[in-house]
Amino acid sequence: KKYTFKDRLKIVKQYGSLCKNLSNQNINVIFCVVGLMKKVRSWNKKNIQNYLEIFIKSPINKVRKLSKKKIYKKKYIQDVVGLDIKPEFPRSPHITIKNDFNKSINILSKELIKKINKIT
Repeated sequence: KKYTFKDRLKIVKQYGSLCKNLSNQNINVIFCVVGLMKKVRSWNKKNIQNYLEIFIKSPINKVRKLSKKKIYKKKYIQDVVGLDIKPEFPRSPHITIKNDFNKSINILSKELIKKINKIT
């Protein structure tokens, strides 16, 4: 697989198109992607009805330390977002959840649901 910025951009655009097509058919979609690209988020906001952007903000040092995939520990892997590719963090997501890995996933999920309910 290729992980360059250009390759990632192509894949994330395809995901956005898929979500748009499903949304146009009145199908609710929840889609998770590490797509830290402003161009794609802007397109999504303009083209996907009822689009809701949720940003999970986590310190990169803890992500590297706790990652089960260990992608951040392998020195031979290139094109890693946060290391080789500069992430374009969202400036105004609808919801931001801070995950410093000190809370359980259940607590974080409850926080997220409360924030979604306030918006919808």
